[in-house]
Amino acid sequence: MDRRTFVKTAGAGVSLAAFGPMAECFAFDTMGGQKKKPNILFIFTDQQNAYDMSCAGNPYVQTPHIDSLASIGTRFEYSYCSSPVCTPSRGSIVSGVTPHKHQAEWNNMMPEWDNIPNMGTHFREHGYETVWGGKWHLPASYPLDGHKKFDCSVPGFDPLPFLPADLKTSGKGALSDEWLAGAAVDYLSTVSQEKPFLLAVSFHNPHDICYFPKHIDNFPLPSNLNAAPPLPDNFEINDTDIEFLADCRERENYGAQLSVAQDMSDDEWRRYMYNYYRMTEAVDTQIGRVLDALEKNGLDENTLIIFTSDHGDGNAAHKWAAKLSLYEESARVPLIVAMPGTTKMAYDAKSLTSGMDIFPTMCEYASIPVPNAVQGESLKPVLEKNSHFKRDFVVTELAVDNKKPDRKGRMIRTEHFKYILFSYGQNNEQFFDLKNDPGEKKNRINDAGLQTVIDQHRQKLAQWMTETQDDFVVIKAGV
Repeated sequence: MDRRTFVKTAGAGVSLAAFGPMAECFAFDTMGGQKKKPNILFIFTDQQNAYDMSCAGNPYVQTPHIDSLASIGTRFEYSYCSSPVCTPSRGSIVSGVTPHKHQAEWNNMMPEWDNIPNMGTHFREHGYETVWGGKWHLPASYPLDGHKKFDCSVPGFDPLPFLPADLKTSGKGALSDEWLAGAAVDYLSTVSQEKPFLLAVSFHNPHDICYFPKHIDNFPLPSNLNAAPPLPDNFEINDTDIEFLADCRERENYGAQLSVAQDMSDDEWRRYMYNYYRMTEAVDTQIGRVLDALEKNGLDENTLIIFTSDHGDGNAAHKWAAKLSLYEESARVPLIVAMPGTTKMAYDAKSLTSGMDIFPTMCEYASIPVPNAVQGESLKPVLEKNSHFKRDFVVTELAVDNKKPDRKGRMIRTEHFKYILFSYGQNNEQFFDLKNDPGEKKNRINDAGLQTVIDQHRQKLAQWMTETQDDFVVIKAGV
């Protein structure tokens, strides 16, 4: 079943479970004995967590176009952002290195492009036409809008114009995503075939959910509240003894949505979830327009498609709004890799992947060298051999307050467990048995029967920090 057929039949109840867990090797056309370079279409959303798709088994949201990619490619169940906030995560996606290495650890900072690789520059040097459409946020969110404070350059890419000259409302996905999809459709309809392209289409939604806590009345309420999703099983707060997280819930400058959300009622949290899913469905519609244009213009069979998000959203779990946490809902994101016409669906529920793996994966499929500085790894062996990624763990970084730069956290995720270390507090560690407690409802850090495995995780994280020259330090408790 191809992607277009899937979209037509998905509404009739076709289940992704109907596809076997298998994948074919990606095959490219050959010309004169040389492999034809594949085009690359990189689609990503903002603030979409891994469960925010119907192909992930979520009955409260319908994403037929994202699902259609999973029907022809590989969906990675356990993919993590490098940091659960826009700028540091985007910097890692574009460079393939950690936030502490590219040094844009908070929003509105510019990565050290002079010292790290850049996806656009690298592909352009190897013969690709490189175009970036939509949100950039490194540091200016929408460079073509101009900004008095932030650098509006987009190194390595030609920015794709998509908003009318008199409309500078790109700060909200509800006003910009449709325009962006239209510009991407136009680009795919007129793109030259003289050289391959790398087109990034960076949508804004479901990021608009950030506005909900402060402006609840601006967001629709379903006519019947029963239409709103129920509260999640892990809705209740279970981390009151963690000083770091308690402070996060009261912070009023960076990520203030969370502090406002503490006063929301249970029904308002359900309304939050309802609107989050409607925003996702809206952006899924725009993704469908781009994918249809790729097929309509005969580009699909030689285009590698990668879909992900920069970070997730708490979406009421632990009564957490927005991002800036190391819980699964904020740290785990969608990741689907597909080559229409040449791959069948594969569901990878074992590999631990990262946004830093996207750049080297693109490089390997394009048969160009991966820059030495890149810390991510190519997923091509996994995609082609239908095996699993041989990675013992993945790390996510957290920097929660740009006015207090020593307020940080580190998370190490292994096959069954997650260990979190915060930079301060009387109780500054969490340890979750994700195999038996996927909702992270019980902190097992003081469990006598787990001390050996907890120490192993502490050692793994310490070794990783040494190897990557991470300057994360634990300051004295209660500071």
